[in-house]
Amino acid sequence: MEQITNLSVRKNLANCFYLQVPLTGSDLEIEQLIAQAIKIEQFTDSMLNGSMSFENLLESIEQFVPSMDNYLDEVETNLDEALIWTL
Repeated sequence: MEQITNLSVRKNLANCFYLQVPLTGSDLEIEQLIAQAIKIEQFTDSMLNGSMSFENLLESIEQFVPSMDNYLDEVETNLDEALIWTL
């Protein structure tokens, strides 16, 4: 993937891949979820910088996502919504 340099486009795309961390549960659970979300953010940034393909992103984050099917559905919905706002 080529590097995304347009800051508005980059932000909108990045937000499609980021995890929302629920603030319910124990402190340890929340800390673990935040750590997973940070990893996904780092891998997403690598993809947007052009140093990682979309396929490599998915392989890299698989261990940090409880359900890849649900995650991909959410990303797809987010991308559809982001596309609507950019048109």
